[in-house]
Amino acid sequence: MGFKQARIPTTTRDGRKWDKLGGSAPDPYAILFLNDKELFRTPVQSNTVSPTWPNQKKANYRIPSGARLRVEVWDSNPVNNHPICVKKLMSLKEDAYQGEVSFDCDSGAQVTLRVEPAHAKIGLGFYYELRTEDIFISRVIPESPAGRAGIAKGDQVLE
Repeated sequence: MGFKQARIPTTTRDGRKWDKLGGSAPDPYAILFLNDKELFRTPVQSNTVSPTWPNQKKANYRIPSGARLRVEVWDSNPVNNHPICVKKLMSLKEDAYQGEVSFDCDSGAQVTLRVEPAHAKIGLGFYYELRTEDIFISRVIPESPAGRAGIAKGDQVLE
């Protein structure tokens, strides 16, 4: 899960330029909240109305069904940051298989989230032990590829 992109109007809702210093475009960053706690934040992408945040941290996040999600996009400024978008989202369970979800903000901005099933980062998510002539699973990480495939502690590896 992460932010794919945003499209931000060239001026604020009242027609002002985003920045008085530097360029005229905003310096956006985005935050995703899960049950009112910050889950992750993108780095600032300077002077753009079309951020893609290529350097954001990529990770798997467990989003329980019924969780409250909130997306915020802000314009970073030296003195005080200005909100571009604050949007509460419903469940993303259905969207995980679509690959992304897009929504419009009151400011006229549009934000697109990458939403997909978890991907393996390192390894398959299980531990094993070698016995005399057999291999058995000794532990499985629940949200890992092995856990999602139904592999369980005590299973024997056959080939």
